[in-house]
Amino acid sequence: LVVTDGGLVGQVFALSGSEVRIGRAARNDVVLADPSLSREHARLSFIDGAYHLSDLQSGNGTFVAGRRIEQAVLQFGQQLTFGSVSCRFENASRTPPSVIAAAPASRALMQGLRSLWRRPPTPPPLEVSTLMPLGRLSPPLSPQIFARVAAAAVALGLFVGACGFFAYRLQRLRAQSQLHVALGLGITAFAAHDFDAAAGHFAEGAIVAPRNARLQHYVQALPRERLAQTQLSQAQQAVQGSDWPRAHALAQGILDSTFRADAQKVLQDIDGELEVQVARAQAAIDGGQFDEATRLLAPVQGIYPDRPDVNAVMVKVRLQSRGGSRIALPRTPAAPTAASKPQFVELSGRLGAAQRAFTAGNIDDALHILDAVNSEAGAALRLRIENFASAYETGVAAHLVKRAGASIVALQQAKSLASAISGGNSHLLSGINHRLADMYYVQGTEQLAQGALPEAYASFRSGIEAEPDHAYNRRQLSDLLGRAKQIYDGLGTSTPTDGLKAGLLMVLRITPAEAELHRQARSRLNRL
Repeated sequence: LVVTDGGLVGQVFALSGSEVRIGRAARNDVVLADPSLSREHARLSFIDGAYHLSDLQSGNGTFVAGRRIEQAVLQFGQQLTFGSVSCRFENASRTPPSVIAAAPASRALMQGLRSLWRRPPTPPPLEVSTLMPLGRLSPPLSPQIFARVAAAAVALGLFVGACGFFAYRLQRLRAQSQLHVALGLGITAFAAHDFDAAAGHFAEGAIVAPRNARLQHYVQALPRERLAQTQLSQAQQAVQGSDWPRAHALAQGILDSTFRADAQKVLQDIDGELEVQVARAQAAIDGGQFDEATRLLAPVQGIYPDRPDVNAVMVKVRLQSRGGSRIALPRTPAAPTAASKPQFVELSGRLGAAQRAFTAGNIDDALHILDAVNSEAGAALRLRIENFASAYETGVAAHLVKRAGASIVALQQAKSLASAISGGNSHLLSGINHRLADMYYVQGTEQLAQGALPEAYASFRSGIEAEPDHAYNRRQLSDLLGRAKQIYDGLGTSTPTDGLKAGLLMVLRITPAEAELHRQARSRLNRL
């Protein structure tokens, strides 16, 4: 059958066997994938030396020479129509060479091999191929004809393969060009903090290269930078409202973002304002205005709870006013700096008793003992214990409502003060460490949801440092190691150098240094 009309024009179907079924379904011997055909449209049979065509109750009918039939005896050269597909019933020996060449090369090759090496077996009553006439056997192919057919088939295969290869390479080059343009525009917008435009460009790049490591690095950074932009705006508003502790905490939280320079400027402005507050407090003390001095120094202590010069002024206030009310610290204190980290000094007498009471976890008993002490050292210890109590209360309150950032800052401050007062032996430290581990886990899961893998890794590691047996943090670190393995395995030899470096750096930032995967990524990065 030679298709002469419709979407399948040019196709040639070799017929074999005493019965051939024709239709749209794949189970037929001759499959004409045209919607005008029924699934089982017609049947061709060889009966008593003649070829009979029967319609199988098809929807659009079967036609012979333009006439619809239920059953008909065929002659070579007749035009057959199945639905809207027209075919010509040909004797293969009379088929033009161009039609024969259109048959599948693999079938022609097998026919040639059969004629060269062995005589074909006796066929059944109807054994038809594209190289044989219907109804009788043709002589075997000569070696010369087979060689030509085989050479043509090989040449055609090589030509088709070369065309496919060049088309693939052209497509790859076009995709790489589109990716580089999208990445370049996206990175430019990212650096200018135009995150909406950057997201659009990165989305265009993801269409052609969704697994590109460099692209994924920027896509994952977008939520984090949007959050940093919001925090910077809130910090600047807090500065304008003179809420120095809150502004300081917000600015500290974005120092690792692209807004680092803006955050540093906010911190410098805050430190300058705090120096003014300390000078005003000293002038208030000189004028006997102790309550005013206490009010002025409260925000300074909220940021630097154990700053030596501020503590000295506060002790002076306590002594000259013969004890004052407990200092109200802000609800979101910042972590102490390394320079102001309190140091432990073992005390004796009543001060030692107050210190031991605090170590046992009895804060009220410690403060009651200090009520009878009227000295500079007693005032300094009371100030430290009160600062601890305020930070601890803030941390616990934030822990209850899962405000991870505020709770971590306050609990770290409380931990530092408790270690300084008790030498690291306070019974309160285990509870502080457990709450810290909880909050680092909450903070890490929030960062994971934003796609900030390195930051999440740092949070889970901090949780393990606070409480080594914290199961949730350990499980998350194990999951991150699995994600790092996926990133590493996805960095093939075809990955561009920039993308390869970005992927390896990501692996290094979310795996522990002792892990084998970390060492492999480091070695591979050093070879670039």
